[in-house]
Amino acid sequence: MKKIVLFKRLLLCSFITLLMVLAAFGGIFLWGMTPSCARVVSERISKEVAKQVPGTRVVVGKVYLVPHFTIALEPVRWGGAGNPDILVLDRVLVKIAPRALLKRRLVWTVEGRIERLDLSALDKAVGKGQWRSVGLVSGPVRLEGEGDLLKSVYLKCETQPGGGTLSGEIVQNLISMMPADDTRGKLLKAIQSKPLFYFSIGKFEVGTEGNKYLMDLYLDGDHLLDIKIRVDKDSVGVLETVLGGLLS
Repeated sequence: MKKIVLFKRLLLCSFITLLMVLAAFGGIFLWGMTPSCARVVSERISKEVAKQVPGTRVVVGKVYLVPHFTIALEPVRWGGAGNPDILVLDRVLVKIAPRALLKRRLVWTVEGRIERLDLSALDKAVGKGQWRSVGLVSGPVRLEGEGDLLKSVYLKCETQPGGGTLSGEIVQNLISMMPADDTRGKLLKAIQSKPLFYFSIGKFEVGTEGNKYLMDLYLDGDHLLDIKIRVDKDSVGVLETVLGGLLS
């Protein structure tokens, strides 16, 4: 159960972008493209995100339409009152399939780039300091879905120069979720006495395959770790919570 809770928190970090853009999408259709749209969208997103991560808010710089049934938001900042930004997205595009709308179906694609994700600030807000994480990461994100159902997700982040740290306990818990084989046993034995894991290069990737969430974590530092996790969507259930009410 503890491992599933950890995976839920990691998925929450990965899908916080989805919270933002879908809440914004719902807000745009409710209030329309008005001069105060960015403020209204920011308030709506902040309300939904705060349900998952209390004490944080989101600010959208501007919202506007671009060709091909696409809504642009830029920039998007997520953080706490008086604290540094947790997440900065330089530009997010929400694309709608017009042919599906004619059939009264909402088919959408969301894509953007994480300009800066502060692991220390994220740890404070979500991990309550238990992850002992430090570092900055960036990378692309793409999500596709229909209505409030997420069909596919692609997120690939890499650490910026300087590397970072991660709690040894968290790393051990992640390794424990790997398939039971010799590799898992060797990795657990190698880091079982390490309270803190230092890495110079870090890569984090999340995707979907059928009814599973896929997560790959690559860390090169004190030890070389390549962790691959496959978890049934039904056993996690975080997306139902994340998506609940956003398009209502």
